[in-house]
Amino acid sequence: MCPLPVLFVLVLGLSISAAGWAQGPGTAEMSSPAVDPAAGDSPAISWRYLERPHLPLKETEFVWLASLPDRWTRCLQADEADLNRDAAEAIVQAVGLGMPVAEDWAAELRRLVHDGGRPLECRVAAAQALVAMDQPIDEAGFWSSAADWPLALAAVLEPAAAAWDVGRLRPLWLRRVEAAAATPQPSDAPHPLQVRLAIEALGQVAAPAATAPLTRLLGAPHASPALRLQAATALGRIGDPAVVELAQQQFEAAGDDGPEQLIAIRLLRRQDSPETVALLERFADLPDRAVAGEGLRQLRRLAPAQVVARADQNITDRDANVRSVTVAALSTAADRRSVGLLAQALDDPVPDTRHAARDLLLAFARRDELRPAVIAAATGAVRSDRWRAQEQGLMIATQLQRRELREDVFALLDHERSEVAITAAWSIKRLSTQAWGAEVLRQTTQRLAGLADRFDSTASGVAMHLVETLGELAWQEGAEPLMRLVPKNAPYEPALRAAGVWSLGEILRGQPEQKVITALQQRLADAGSMLPEHILVRGMSAVTLAKMGSDDSLELLRRFEREESLNSFVGARAAWAVAQLTGQAMPEIPAPETNLGGWFVQPL
Repeated sequence: MCPLPVLFVLVLGLSISAAGWAQGPGTAEMSSPAVDPAAGDSPAISWRYLERPHLPLKETEFVWLASLPDRWTRCLQADEADLNRDAAEAIVQAVGLGMPVAEDWAAELRRLVHDGGRPLECRVAAAQALVAMDQPIDEAGFWSSAADWPLALAAVLEPAAAAWDVGRLRPLWLRRVEAAAATPQPSDAPHPLQVRLAIEALGQVAAPAATAPLTRLLGAPHASPALRLQAATALGRIGDPAVVELAQQQFEAAGDDGPEQLIAIRLLRRQDSPETVALLERFADLPDRAVAGEGLRQLRRLAPAQVVARADQNITDRDANVRSVTVAALSTAADRRSVGLLAQALDDPVPDTRHAARDLLLAFARRDELRPAVIAAATGAVRSDRWRAQEQGLMIATQLQRRELREDVFALLDHERSEVAITAAWSIKRLSTQAWGAEVLRQTTQRLAGLADRFDSTASGVAMHLVETLGELAWQEGAEPLMRLVPKNAPYEPALRAAGVWSLGEILRGQPEQKVITALQQRLADAGSMLPEHILVRGMSAVTLAKMGSDDSLELLRRFEREESLNSFVGARAAWAVAQLTGQAMPEIPAPETNLGGWFVQPL
């Protein structure tokens, strides 16, 4: 007998993530490119105080009560349908969280699916649990009644049967498609949902026997456009060469009808004949640019040079997919023309497209003969009046270490777009040399003063990069203005204050100045007050005390190494600081464990 349901409080571990303004590289679809942008350094805006030292926290690992699977098995075996359903739903959630599958669950769930006396929602929940377990079922008895399944049950199990390639259901799927294609339709024609499930399944398993009935369905006068498109998609996945002629006929009949043109394109998904290339070229030039984009995508797979040949007009096309495919195709044509076209794409409204253009330009820059052209493109972008291009140009110029753009970069710190202003500050951090130090100090001091009586996220982001630049340069004169960020009542964001404390550690490395040490000890120790210090500031205070070589802080650091979890921002940095001061190895950060509770039924 199943234990009574017990309400349990689900305790979730709190994870505090320290993150600031961050921007990662975009991605682009590539197909055996002549130049691989992934092989280069794709720039990413990041923060030094989170990178040095880099102490990533570990995610909580779930620990499962050993007796929990048995309890759920007993609930699956119970006479109460509600318990059956609750147990099945719990299995779906638990398996998704990584719980091992119990050996006896599958048999009980299959029994519930077949039990026509159970409420439908109970049978559907059991089916969903079987699918979540992803253990292919090849028992004839399980699939024997598939033709009579309620629609809700079929919608769960038939896609799984296709994923598992259950051969026993292919005849059923074929019969449905044949009935749907028949004219006139039989009186016992399958439900439209059953037909759609069958089409999707036959396409997924790429069943050659489905080519003929799917072709008839494609031409059936009573078939809806959506059903015909699905049939064309399935035919394309099956890949019978005969569909090329069918696509040609469909193209000629479609005229200017975009949906009909799309049906023809879907037929060519797995074709690679010269006739296919010729037909896709016609698609690529259609006035319906959404259809043209789909044609170009397939054309790039077979003949990227044909896409490159159209790049001059397509790089600024009104359709986002056309532009994206064009940029991707240019990876196969590393020359000055492509550099110029990619430079235009740096201003693309779609982030992924302009990021892909940026990364390709950086990849091209690895070639000596193209590097000057890429530098000129980046310089032109930085000096343009288009903010998207300026942002990407800054990232390229920074990655290529173009310090001759110093005046341009500093001028962009006051840009009206936060993306440009913050990227310019990051560029300064990455490009600065000692010769830039005085200007960086002036800019930092000015911007900290401007933030003292107002909140401005963009200005704060700019100031953070400049503050970290002073640390990167170990600019001694920077210690005094950075000390304004240390007091608890300093009117600055915690992340900016933490960056300032990190930079103090770089500037005063090996210089245990007592005034600074005392202030940082107070910040680290402020954990139990009514309004405790922010963890970012406390953690960076521990790091900077170690950098300064403050042996007097060792006991305080050991205290927080003991009192705070190693898997916390402060605890990990306190442990790191102790290791730096003592020369001992830092203990490994353990992954926290939690006994995941809160289930509908579980042991007391």
